[in-house]
Amino acid sequence: MFGPGEGKALFRVRQSHVANHYSPLIARKAYAAVKLDLVLRAIALLPKDAGKREVGFVLRDWSYEDLHDLAKGTPTLRLADERRETTTRHLKRKWVGNQMNKLIAEKLVRLEPHKGRPTIIVLRDDGSGLPFDDPGAAGGRGDDRYLTIRGSVIASGRLATWKAPQLAAYFAAIYAEYHQDRGEGRSFSSNGTGSWWRQLAWFNNAEWYPKERILLPFSKSVLEDGLGALAAEDLIARRKIARDPLSNKKLDSVRVLYTNRFAQLDADVTRSQPRRPPRTDAS
Repeated sequence: MFGPGEGKALFRVRQSHVANHYSPLIARKAYAAVKLDLVLRAIALLPKDAGKREVGFVLRDWSYEDLHDLAKGTPTLRLADERRETTTRHLKRKWVGNQMNKLIAEKLVRLEPHKGRPTIIVLRDDGSGLPFDDPGAAGGRGDDRYLTIRGSVIASGRLATWKAPQLAAYFAAIYAEYHQDRGEGRSFSSNGTGSWWRQLAWFNNAEWYPKERILLPFSKSVLEDGLGALAAEDLIARRKIARDPLSNKKLDSVRVLYTNRFAQLDADVTRSQPRRPPRTDAS
């Protein structure tokens, strides 16, 4: 799905990971490390897939150049043709190394010396240094409440183009989807296909329900910019409402109903994948 190796179509990160690691990185303009962390968690081996390899192992098929291209895209260089390829590879490796150091400092990744590129081991996203896991395995409640990331956000190339506002808005949108009452006993969802109508101040306000939720400390201005950008990309739809969509009760003020449309990136990835020739008896 992603390139030289197989990436996850859906994977989960803790809401506390977004609050405790991603948000501070975004706030200090180090959002590139957030994008690399997402790429690594999309391709790292979970316990059920690791076999005899260490949990969190990133297959050696993935070079630093591959990781760069998924998280950032290819830099535009004005260099002589004979120098361009070598210089580009150097810049990509340097960029990944710089972001990796930030993740190591947060105890999210461990590197081990190895001929060629270092061995990459992705760790649990709570910063404990424990082995990589799937927070959804515990049912998504208590300390393991999670957000579901679509692999197509990465594989489509969209992640590589996003900056701090789009990243913050993406996390906020699927977080609000998770906490939105879906009615009629429907289970929660955070896979980027639901609707929500939270005010933007709600994300970091402990006085608003549900009070036991983890807060996302994104500023209102960053969320406004990011939601506007995602709407321009047709990844979020917005319309004004005067009534609660579930109860039909009149609201105290006009609100905005947001509908997450990130699943359409799945189709973008499918269309961009080369068609494989059918297998034959001799193949």
